[in-house]
Amino acid sequence: MFCTQCGAQNHPEDKFCAACGAQTGVAGQDNPTAGQSGHHLQFYAGLALRHGRPVAGQPIQPSQASQRTEQEQQRVDYNRSSGIDWYLWVLKKYAVFSGRAQRAEYWYFVLFNCLAIIGLVIIDSITGSFDDDAGIGLLSGLYYLGVLLPSLAVTVRRLHDTGRSGWWMLIALLPFLGGLILLFFTVQDSQPGGNQYGLNPKGVS
Repeated sequence: MFCTQCGAQNHPEDKFCAACGAQTGVAGQDNPTAGQSGHHLQFYAGLALRHGRPVAGQPIQPSQASQRTEQEQQRVDYNRSSGIDWYLWVLKKYAVFSGRAQRAEYWYFVLFNCLAIIGLVIIDSITGSFDDDAGIGLLSGLYYLGVLLPSLAVTVRRLHDTGRSGWWMLIALLPFLGGLILLFFTVQDSQPGGNQYGLNPKGVS
């Protein structure tokens, strides 16, 4: 059976759509008043989430329920156990410029990124593929090109986390002073609660 609101497929005996929470045809048969909710669909769950805790009788819009599920999953994803996990997490979000990145995500990526470049430069020097004039070797150059996009993306998300636009990253183009200002921005803690770029990645409400 397909949901009439979002088109998702549900079990024939389900009374509510698993994707959006709308009443299915079965619910409409059991409840003769189904379908009279008007233009804005609203359903009442027995338990609603408010700041991650259940509250009885709270009305929830289907879009809000889906958004809160994504928020909870995001908080789980950000619970990393080691620095390498953060590094791989940034690579996984290769070209994601939206959202927020807390300090641990950004700085662990910077740390492991620098270690990787240093290691590859050493290998380039040993194998003779390091170019003294260019200041970079074959392997280190390829790696640098490969991580350029995720490096820019995580910097933009880090600025978002402090409540700033990603365009502030361009301030690094200013000689010396610009880099210091960007450094100051990236070492700041997450903006409490949500902002225009998303939830606090630390799960702090």
